Amino acid sequence: MGDARESTIIINKIDNDINNGENRMNNRYCSSVIGGVARIALLAALAPAAFAINTYVGVSGGLSRVSVSDDSSMWSDFGAVLNGQTSVTDTSSTSGSGIGGTAELYAGMFFQPISKLYLGAEINLTGFTGSANTKVTDVQGNFGQASYDSGLNYAVGTSLMPGFVLNYSTLLYLRLGIDYANFTSEVAGDNANSLASSSINQNKIAYRFGLGLDHYITSNLSLRLEGDYWLGSKSSITDKGFAIEGNSNSGVQLTQNFTPNAITVSVGLTYHFGGSSDKT
Repeated sequence: MGDARESTIIINKIDNDINNGENRMNNRYCSSVIGGVARIALLAALAPAAFAINTYVGVSGGLSRVSVSDDSSMWSDFGAVLNGQTSVTDTSSTSGSGIGGTAELYAGMFFQPISKLYLGAEINLTGFTGSANTKVTDVQGNFGQASYDSGLNYAVGTSLMPGFVLNYSTLLYLRLGIDYANFTSEVAGDNANSLASSSINQNKIAYRFGLGLDHYITSNLSLRLEGDYWLGSKSSITDKGFAIEGNSNSGVQLTQNFTPNAITVSVGLTYHFGGSSDKT
């Protein structure tokens, strides 16, 4: 009887130890689950609500500085016709710049893939004012100085905008964009080159690189400050004529290669659909 009672006590103790072990395991499991949920909830609470998935439209305006480089060449057989010399090709490079304005309509969306990081995409319609004057000296001394006024008129494009959340209501972003830009170049009023007569009105690819800040002022409105550099594509024109007036055997050719770029600084007001920030 004593041995049976001792066996029963031992078995009960083993069962209690097993149950206690299972309870500890269950408690640790529950604690892990609860801890994981708590961590997720804490991260969600710490993630700025202002920068969740968001769509928006906006308008901006500011100043622009348009610059144009002109790499030109003039070919002439003036000397060849007169005295048997070879034809001559002269090249030169010049540039000019001017101050104007810029205005833009934009629409886009962004989201936060992870805390503190921001990724957006935007489409834009941008207008420019102002022009740059370039003057090409006639080194041959036969046709005078060519003067052109050139500039960007408008651009339609799209941008990828990665960024970093600085605080609850402010973010810093980069802009990597590609646009279809309209470029014009016309003979200026002070042009003295008798050959220069053609004009340019072309749509070319332009690349846009920018840096900006966006700050919420209400739950639906934010202000942005942005600076951009625009790099345009080369546009060319060629004017031809006679090196010696009335002599169809003589020839002269003026080719100009214009490359525009611009720097813009603008302030924008953005409306966010649905409201994305509790900050007022």
